[in-house]
Amino acid sequence: MDSLMCQDLLGRPMRIMFSQRDSTLRTTGVGNIFIKGLASSIDGGSLYDSFSIFGKILSCKVVCDAHGSKGYGFVHFATFEAAEKAIKALDGMLLDDQLVSIGHFKTFQERHVEQQVMAQDNERHYPVSLYVCNLPYSFSEQQLYRAFSPFGSIISAKLMKEAGRSRGFGFVSFSTLNDATTAASVMNGRVVAGRALRVTLSRHNEQKTQAEKQDSSSESLPAGRFTSAVPQVQKRLDVQPENQLALQPVSRQTAACDLAQSQ
Repeated sequence: MDSLMCQDLLGRPMRIMFSQRDSTLRTTGVGNIFIKGLASSIDGGSLYDSFSIFGKILSCKVVCDAHGSKGYGFVHFATFEAAEKAIKALDGMLLDDQLVSIGHFKTFQERHVEQQVMAQDNERHYPVSLYVCNLPYSFSEQQLYRAFSPFGSIISAKLMKEAGRSRGFGFVSFSTLNDATTAASVMNGRVVAGRALRVTLSRHNEQKTQAEKQDSSSESLPAGRFTSAVPQVQKRLDVQPENQLALQPVSRQTAACDLAQSQ
Protein backbone atom coordinates (compact mmCIF):
# COMPACT_ATOMS: atom_id res chain seq x y z
CA MET A 1 0.00 0.00 0.00
CA ASP A 2 2.71 2.47 0.94
CA SER A 3 4.76 1.77 -2.17
CA LEU A 4 2.04 1.50 -4.82
CA MET A 5 -0.73 3.82 -3.62
CA CYS A 6 -1.64 6.19 -6.51
CA GLN A 7 1.10 4.83 -8.76
CA ASP A 8 0.21 4.60 -12.44
CA LEU A 9 -0.92 1.24 -13.78
CA LEU A 10 -1.60 1.28 -17.53
CA GLY A 11 -2.12 5.03 -17.38
CA ARG A 12 -4.46 5.09 -14.35
CA PRO A 13 -3.56 5.82 -10.69
CA MET A 14 -4.17 2.86 -8.39
CA ARG A 15 -6.32 3.13 -5.26
CA ILE A 16 -5.34 0.48 -2.72
CA MET A 17 -7.11 -0.20 0.58
CA PHE A 18 -7.99 -3.00 2.94
CA SER A 19 -11.04 -4.99 1.96
CA GLN A 20 -14.09 -3.89 3.98
CA ARG A 21 -16.50 -6.69 4.87
CA ASP A 22 -18.81 -4.19 6.56
CA SER A 23 -20.66 -2.65 3.61
CA THR A 24 -22.43 -0.09 5.84
CA LEU A 25 -19.25 2.00 5.90
CA ARG A 26 -19.63 2.53 2.15
CA THR A 27 -23.41 2.83 1.91
CA THR A 28 -23.97 5.25 4.79
CA GLY A 29 -21.13 7.59 3.82
CA VAL A 30 -20.13 8.14 7.46
CA GLY A 31 -16.64 9.63 7.58
CA ASN A 32 -16.65 10.61 3.90
CA ILE A 33 -15.56 14.21 3.22
CA PHE A 34 -15.68 16.31 0.05
CA ILE A 35 -12.71 18.52 -0.83
CA LYS A 36 -13.15 21.40 -3.30
CA GLY A 37 -10.66 23.82 -4.82
CA LEU A 38 -7.70 21.50 -5.20
CA ALA A 39 -4.74 22.75 -7.22
CA SER A 40 -3.98 20.82 -10.40
CA SER A 41 -0.69 19.71 -8.83
CA ILE A 42 -2.49 17.74 -6.08
CA ASP A 43 -2.82 14.04 -6.87
CA GLY A 44 -4.21 11.12 -4.89
CA GLY A 45 -0.90 10.41 -3.20
CA SER A 46 -0.39 13.92 -1.79
CA LEU A 47 -4.04 14.04 -0.76
CA TYR A 48 -3.66 10.76 1.11
CA ASP A 49 -0.44 11.90 2.82
CA SER A 50 -2.02 15.18 3.95
CA PHE A 51 -5.16 13.65 5.47
CA SER A 52 -3.80 10.41 6.90
CA ILE A 53 -2.59 12.23 10.04
CA PHE A 54 -6.21 12.58 11.17
CA GLY A 55 -7.11 8.89 11.16
CA LYS A 56 -7.43 5.68 9.19
CA ILE A 57 -8.39 6.31 5.56
CA LEU A 58 -10.58 3.76 3.79
CA SER A 59 -10.50 5.43 0.39
CA CYS A 60 -8.92 8.52 -1.17
CA LYS A 61 -9.55 9.93 -4.64
CA VAL A 62 -8.88 13.05 -6.72
CA VAL A 63 -11.49 13.20 -9.50
CA CYS A 64 -9.85 13.48 -12.92
CA ASP A 65 -10.78 13.57 -16.59
CA ALA A 66 -8.75 13.32 -19.78
CA HIS A 67 -7.17 16.73 -19.05
CA GLY A 68 -6.15 15.97 -15.46
CA SER A 69 -7.56 16.94 -12.05
CA LYS A 70 -11.03 18.48 -11.97
CA GLY A 71 -10.19 20.35 -8.76
CA TYR A 72 -12.04 18.25 -6.22
CA GLY A 73 -11.80 14.92 -4.46
CA PHE A 74 -12.93 12.66 -1.63
CA VAL A 75 -11.35 11.20 1.49
CA HIS A 76 -13.29 8.48 3.28
CA PHE A 77 -12.22 8.02 6.91
CA ALA A 78 -13.04 4.95 8.97
CA THR A 79 -14.73 7.09 11.64
CA PHE A 80 -16.86 10.22 11.79
CA GLU A 81 -14.55 11.68 14.45
CA ALA A 82 -11.54 11.56 12.11
CA ALA A 83 -13.53 13.31 9.38
CA GLU A 84 -14.63 16.04 11.83
CA LYS A 85 -11.03 16.54 12.95
CA ALA A 86 -9.84 16.98 9.35
CA ILE A 87 -12.61 19.46 8.52
CA LYS A 88 -11.95 21.62 11.59
CA ALA A 89 -8.20 21.65 10.99
CA LEU A 90 -8.03 22.20 7.23
CA ASP A 91 -11.20 23.88 6.01
CA GLY A 92 -10.39 27.32 4.61
CA MET A 93 -6.63 26.72 4.46
CA LEU A 94 -4.18 27.10 1.59
CA LEU A 95 -2.93 24.02 -0.24
CA ASP A 96 -0.15 24.77 -2.72
CA ASP A 97 -1.18 28.45 -2.55
CA GLN A 98 -4.79 27.64 -3.43
CA LEU A 99 -7.67 28.10 -0.99
CA VAL A 100 -9.68 24.94 -0.41
CA SER A 101 -12.91 24.06 1.42
CA ILE A 102 -13.88 20.82 3.13
CA GLY A 103 -17.21 19.46 4.28
CA HIS A 104 -19.02 16.21 4.96
CA PHE A 105 -20.08 14.50 1.75
CA LYS A 106 -23.80 14.91 0.99
CA THR A 107 -25.89 12.92 -1.43
CA PHE A 108 -27.80 14.61 -4.25
CA GLN A 109 -31.06 14.24 -2.33
CA GLU A 110 -29.56 15.83 0.80
CA ARG A 111 -28.19 18.79 -1.21
CA HIS A 112 -31.53 19.25 -2.98
CA VAL A 113 -33.47 19.38 0.31
CA GLU A 114 -30.92 21.80 1.78
CA GLN A 115 -31.23 24.14 -1.24
CA GLN A 116 -35.02 24.13 -0.94
CA VAL A 117 -34.85 25.02 2.76
CA MET A 118 -32.38 27.85 2.04
CA ALA A 119 -34.60 29.21 -0.74
CA GLN A 120 -37.65 29.22 1.53
CA ASP A 121 -35.63 30.91 4.29
CA ASN A 122 -34.45 33.62 1.87
CA GLU A 123 -38.01 34.27 0.74
CA ARG A 124 -39.16 34.70 4.35
CA HIS A 125 -36.38 37.08 5.37
CA TYR A 126 -35.36 39.02 2.27
CA PRO A 127 -37.99 41.08 0.40
CA VAL A 128 -37.89 41.03 -3.39
CA SER A 129 -38.35 44.38 -5.13
CA LEU A 130 -39.73 45.03 -8.60
CA TYR A 131 -38.65 48.04 -10.66
CA VAL A 132 -41.71 49.57 -12.34
CA CYS A 133 -41.16 52.27 -14.96
CA ASN A 134 -43.09 54.14 -17.65
CA LEU A 135 -45.86 54.83 -15.13
CA PRO A 136 -48.41 57.59 -15.81
CA TYR A 137 -47.22 60.76 -14.07
CA SER A 138 -50.65 61.06 -12.44
CA PHE A 139 -50.26 57.68 -10.72
CA SER A 140 -50.14 57.81 -6.89
CA GLU A 141 -48.44 55.39 -4.50
CA GLN A 142 -51.87 54.16 -3.41
CA GLN A 143 -52.74 53.32 -7.02
CA LEU A 144 -49.40 51.58 -7.44
CA TYR A 145 -50.06 49.50 -4.34
CA ARG A 146 -53.60 48.58 -5.43
CA ALA A 147 -52.44 47.62 -8.93
CA PHE A 148 -49.92 45.06 -7.62
CA SER A 149 -51.62 43.85 -4.42
CA PRO A 150 -53.60 41.02 -6.10
CA PHE A 151 -50.36 39.13 -6.72
CA GLY A 152 -49.29 38.65 -3.11
CA SER A 153 -48.22 40.26 0.14
CA ILE A 154 -46.71 43.69 -0.55
CA ILE A 155 -44.26 45.13 1.96
CA SER A 156 -44.05 48.57 0.35
CA ALA A 157 -44.84 50.50 -2.81
CA LYS A 158 -42.92 53.70 -3.50
CA LEU A 159 -42.83 56.22 -6.34
CA MET A 160 -39.67 58.15 -7.10
CA LYS A 161 -40.42 61.88 -7.03
CA GLU A 162 -38.70 65.15 -7.77
CA ALA A 163 -40.04 68.43 -6.35
CA GLY A 164 -43.15 66.52 -5.26
CA ARG A 165 -43.91 65.27 -8.79
CA SER A 166 -43.70 61.64 -9.90
CA ARG A 167 -40.72 60.79 -12.10
CA GLY A 168 -42.68 57.98 -13.77
CA PHE A 169 -41.05 55.03 -12.03
CA GLY A 170 -41.01 53.33 -8.64
CA PHE A 171 -40.51 50.10 -6.69
CA VAL A 172 -42.89 47.47 -5.34
CA SER A 173 -41.47 45.15 -2.67
CA PHE A 174 -43.00 41.68 -2.21
CA SER A 175 -42.38 39.30 0.67
CA THR A 176 -41.59 36.32 -1.60
CA LEU A 177 -39.79 35.77 -4.89
CA ASN A 178 -42.69 33.73 -6.28
CA ASP A 179 -45.17 36.61 -5.80
CA ALA A 180 -42.74 39.10 -7.35
CA THR A 181 -42.07 37.00 -10.45
CA THR A 182 -45.80 36.38 -10.96
CA ALA A 183 -46.53 40.11 -10.74
CA ALA A 184 -43.72 40.91 -13.16
CA SER A 185 -44.90 38.37 -15.75
CA VAL A 186 -48.50 39.66 -15.65
CA MET A 187 -47.88 43.41 -15.34
CA ASN A 188 -44.92 43.79 -17.69
CA GLY A 189 -46.28 45.34 -20.89
CA ARG A 190 -49.68 46.21 -19.34
CA VAL A 191 -50.96 49.46 -20.92
CA VAL A 192 -52.05 52.09 -18.41
CA ALA A 193 -53.21 55.53 -19.62
CA GLY A 194 -51.60 54.86 -22.99
CA ARG A 195 -48.25 53.89 -21.44
CA ALA A 196 -46.92 50.32 -21.52
CA LEU A 197 -45.48 49.45 -18.10
CA ARG A 198 -42.03 47.89 -17.86
CA VAL A 199 -41.74 45.65 -14.79
CA THR A 200 -38.52 43.82 -13.94
CA LEU A 201 -36.66 42.47 -10.93
CA SER A 202 -34.78 45.36 -9.37
CA ARG A 203 -31.03 45.61 -10.01
CA HIS A 204 -30.34 45.15 -6.28
CA ASN A 205 -32.02 41.73 -6.28
CA GLU A 206 -30.24 40.70 -9.49
CA GLN A 207 -26.87 41.69 -8.02
CA LYS A 208 -27.65 39.82 -4.78
CA THR A 209 -28.57 36.67 -6.73
CA GLN A 210 -25.36 36.87 -8.76
CA ALA A 211 -23.29 37.48 -5.62
CA GLU A 212 -24.80 34.44 -3.89
CA LYS A 213 -23.99 32.28 -6.93
CA GLN A 214 -20.40 33.54 -6.90
CA ASP A 215 -20.12 32.85 -3.17
CA SER A 216 -21.41 29.30 -3.60
CA SER A 217 -19.01 28.60 -6.49
CA SER A 218 -15.92 30.13 -4.87
CA GLU A 219 -15.53 27.50 -2.16
CA SER A 220 -12.30 25.46 -2.19
CA LEU A 221 -9.98 22.99 -0.20
CA PRO A 222 -6.39 21.82 1.03
CA ALA A 223 -3.74 18.99 1.14
CA GLY A 224 0.01 19.26 1.72
CA ARG A 225 1.34 22.58 3.05
CA PHE A 226 -1.40 24.47 4.90
CA THR A 227 -1.43 28.14 5.83
CA SER A 228 -4.17 29.99 7.70
CA ALA A 229 -6.31 32.13 5.46
CA VAL A 230 -9.00 34.69 6.16
CA PRO A 231 -11.93 34.17 3.77
CA GLN A 232 -13.48 37.26 2.22
CA VAL A 233 -17.13 37.68 3.16
CA GLN A 234 -19.28 39.76 0.88
CA LYS A 235 -21.60 42.08 2.77
CA ARG A 236 -25.21 41.67 1.78
CA LEU A 237 -27.34 44.79 1.78
CA ASP A 238 -31.06 44.29 2.07
CA VAL A 239 -32.64 47.54 0.95
CA GLN A 240 -36.25 48.09 1.83
CA PRO A 241 -38.15 51.07 0.38
CA GLU A 242 -39.40 53.63 2.83
CA ASN A 243 -42.95 54.86 3.40
CA GLN A 244 -44.52 51.44 3.69
CA LEU A 245 -48.23 51.54 2.91
CA ALA A 246 -50.45 49.76 5.45
CA LEU A 247 -53.26 49.11 2.95
CA GLN A 248 -55.44 46.05 2.56
CA PRO A 249 -54.90 43.96 -0.59
CA VAL A 250 -57.67 44.21 -3.18
CA SER A 251 -58.94 41.72 -5.73
CA ARG A 252 -57.63 41.56 -9.26
CA GLN A 253 -61.00 42.74 -10.54
CA THR A 254 -60.84 45.88 -8.40
CA ALA A 255 -57.25 46.50 -9.47
CA ALA A 256 -58.25 46.15 -13.11
CA CYS A 257 -61.01 48.73 -12.60
CA ASP A 258 -58.53 51.14 -11.06
CA LEU A 259 -56.22 50.75 -14.05
CA ALA A 260 -59.09 51.23 -16.50
CA GLN A 261 -60.19 54.44 -14.77
CA SER A 262 -56.67 55.88 -14.94
CA GLN A 263 -56.44 55.33 -18.71
